[in-house]
Amino acid sequence: MRSAFPRLFTGSTAPVVLGLDYQVSKKVRAGEKTTAATLARVRDAGLLRGYSLPPGRLAFTPSGGVVFLPEPPVAVAPVPPLAIARGNRDKPRVALTFDTSDVPDSNARPIMDELTRLRAPATFFVCGAWCRSCPALLKALVDRGFEVANHSYTHPQSSKIPPEILAREITATDQAFREITGGEMAAYFRPPFGDWDARVRQVAAQCGYRVVIWNRDTLDWSPATIPEQIRDRATADAANGDIVLMHCHGRYTPAMLEQIVNNLRAKGFELTTVTGVLQP
Repeated sequence: MRSAFPRLFTGSTAPVVLGLDYQVSKKVRAGEKTTAATLARVRDAGLLRGYSLPPGRLAFTPSGGVVFLPEPPVAVAPVPPLAIARGNRDKPRVALTFDTSDVPDSNARPIMDELTRLRAPATFFVCGAWCRSCPALLKALVDRGFEVANHSYTHPQSSKIPPEILAREITATDQAFREITGGEMAAYFRPPFGDWDARVRQVAAQCGYRVVIWNRDTLDWSPATIPEQIRDRATADAANGDIVLMHCHGRYTPAMLEQIVNNLRAKGFELTTVTGVLQP
């Protein structure tokens, strides 16, 4: 069931979405063209209830409340080696995460659009080759306020390749992201297939990235997985700090998102990004 919370730009004939969601005050001229510049102006004038682009990124909840999304770390220097499988267990937050492969994924846009409709923040782990082949989708993810992190360039098994090749996989993806979006991606590296060891963790750290995996796997990529299993694996016995793994090429993933989001919210969890679930 769709939320009754309005998405509108005064004077438009249909809901308009930019960022995870926003609502413009009636003081804004009716019929004014909706552009990033216009929204920046009305935001700075204090006339926006919400705006997901930096600074001050936030997302609406179905009840009309707002959730501030913390800015993710960026890779500027080596960091201590660290592998993360879940977030803060003291806070009722869950991070939905979605991996791309190194080729275009037909479900990437439906997933992004459905999350936008549901006002559900999420983190996307993207491959550099995917970024190069889907620049418009990558820009849309950033424009809508989703967190975007690193999933290698060609989707190799990270522990099976030489360290210098792995470093190139990470930095080439970072470069692709910067060239296409003009911004910096979140400094989290998710090894394809969850294949990591101490060496992978060390190489990522030298590139300025922390390894982020998951503690809940929906197996949505598997032909043997039925839709209800995706929902149940994402939400059954959910706990504070969970990081849920899904994929942009999961056959049933877009169709199950509403149930996943609604079930988690009904259990009292705030949906956020990886950065959000790691907050104290």
